[in-house]
Amino acid sequence: MNFQVFLDCEFTDLAVGAELLSIALVDHYSDRELYIVISDADRERSSAFVREGVLPLIERHTPEVLSRKDAAARITQWLDELRVGADSRRVVALADSDWDWDLLVQLQGADWPQIAEVVGCQIQETMSPSRLSAFFMEVDAYHLRHQEHHHALVDARALKSAWLLGGLP
Repeated sequence: MNFQVFLDCEFTDLAVGAELLSIALVDHYSDRELYIVISDADRERSSAFVREGVLPLIERHTPEVLSRKDAAARITQWLDELRVGADSRRVVALADSDWDWDLLVQLQGADWPQIAEVVGCQIQETMSPSRLSAFFMEVDAYHLRHQEHHHALVDARALKSAWLLGGLP
């Protein structure tokens, strides 16, 4: 059995060289979650959108506040704990943007996905256009119900909720 986790990140801007600000992983099969705010991120590099819509929310939901180095180690530890006693070690990180996967790999190091047996998968690649439309409608509905958006943990929870409501494996 592959493990599936939902991944979301917040970062300084939509440009080459964007810096990771926060990252969330939500387990598909349990209530286990990991939410980290990167303590040594340069928030001054943030775009106006991020300064106004992301940074005011970033400390919500009791994050672990860690340096980039410690965040990388904590993510590996969390995934290893998730797999204890399992037949398979392979983890599929489901995200709605390539930015999320790229920032996770950048944090962990280029060799990490193979070493840790983690692969990234963009949700858009897993379903038909009609199912995808319904999926993102449910993501939007989740955000409306919870009155929060552009927060890594909330966004990862929204992905999980829409995935489960859609009856996806």
